[in-house]
Amino acid sequence: MDSQLQDVFQPMSFEHWLNLVKSSVKKEELVQALQFQDEDDITINAIYLPEEQARTTFKKPLKIPKLRQWIWLNNNLDFSEITKSTQENETNSIEFFGDFPSDNDIFLQTLSTINPAETPLYFDLGESNTSLCFILFDDLSRHLISPESCLGGINFDPLAALAFIGKYTYSPSEMYKTIEAIFSEGGKLLPRFKLIGINATSFADAGASPALELALALSLFDAYRIILSDYPLEEIPKKVQIRLSAHSEFLVNISKFKAWHILWHNYKEVFHNTFSADPEVVAVITWNSYTAFDVHNNLIRQTLQVLSSALGGCDTWLIPSYEIPRNIPTGKSLRLSRNVALLLQHETDLKEAVALAEDAPFFENYGSRLAEKAWEYFLEFQKKGGYETCIQKGIIQRLVWENIEKKVKKINLEQKVVVGGNKYYNTNENLRNLPPLPFRFQKAQGNTNLPTIKELQLLRTLEELRIKHLGK
Repeated sequence: MDSQLQDVFQPMSFEHWLNLVKSSVKKEELVQALQFQDEDDITINAIYLPEEQARTTFKKPLKIPKLRQWIWLNNNLDFSEITKSTQENETNSIEFFGDFPSDNDIFLQTLSTINPAETPLYFDLGESNTSLCFILFDDLSRHLISPESCLGGINFDPLAALAFIGKYTYSPSEMYKTIEAIFSEGGKLLPRFKLIGINATSFADAGASPALELALALSLFDAYRIILSDYPLEEIPKKVQIRLSAHSEFLVNISKFKAWHILWHNYKEVFHNTFSADPEVVAVITWNSYTAFDVHNNLIRQTLQVLSSALGGCDTWLIPSYEIPRNIPTGKSLRLSRNVALLLQHETDLKEAVALAEDAPFFENYGSRLAEKAWEYFLEFQKKGGYETCIQKGIIQRLVWENIEKKVKKINLEQKVVVGGNKYYNTNENLRNLPPLPFRFQKAQGNTNLPTIKELQLLRTLEELRIKHLGK
């Protein structure tokens, strides 16, 4: 400060300044905006001191993400027409979700219209994922397509499934053999495919905090690394997708994706940067906080999700239909959701915004603190035996349960507002029923021997109560 000014304005500490502001501001919400805590009990300040702004020296160069369209294989959906429309609209890749279609010939005929050497194809077909490498190899060969040139992947993640289905489908040793076979034999048949999708987003949709979601993503990767100890260590990340949730909490979302890159950088240093590549980071545009009432509000939520995950540094957007909580997706709804990313790519200064986000002090600071918290979780899980042991003991499930209780309570008490969900909803809207939700992990039937968690649409219970009330 200028010496003349110091005679009039005495320098004060940040804490002193903050206390003065708090004492002079009458509105409580303005005071809370200056300093508040997130889900991981990290204190967020509206203003940072210079010494607080450089918590990490690592920065990930950012780029515009690629666009992947999520297509639900439902019997009421003309996936042939939707696939054609998707290809014609600058989509970089396609992901098919659901059960393997009953009309296998039509599905394979649809695939035959795509050149998978140019348009990567990703599959998330439930239990079929285990054998999908071998099925695809045969079917692609029959259609005179060279499997060796095909790009894409399989969302195969049996370790994450343990927390949701509550048991081993086979014995642990059989599961390990299956994972090894997918990597060794499947990798030979489809050498350009990503063979494991780490579904951290499912834990977030079940209630995990941002730092816990990041820690689970890293813990799952480490668990697969140990199982695949006979596979070249440096090659494993090339075959893996890290699937993180993109929610509509804008600032948290940007910081969380930045935190992942810091976390991965720290992990690589443990192995002396042996890895020859980084795993693909997929921002799953999740519908966990979407509403069935006022369904078009979800397009605004998607805009926040897509933009914030790009500013945080994801590699790929995985975009579903905005109307999933209300209707089975149609070609029109998929097109509107896809256009969110296309508009940001072509009608905004997204490239410049992404470049600016690389050095934004707030996100660098918050991201590094999220990474520190996630690293603490990761080390704690490692000390207790690693991911699988913590799932068997219910340690991870308890952390998720505790956080989801807080989230649901805040929504029910309107401490967290969801527009069109628990507040500001359209009183003239009259819904009669809601469709089933396409969750990634369906709860296992029969007895389970492990504690379980479940994916949620947070507003589902409230909206079902509203429909019941409207029916009366």
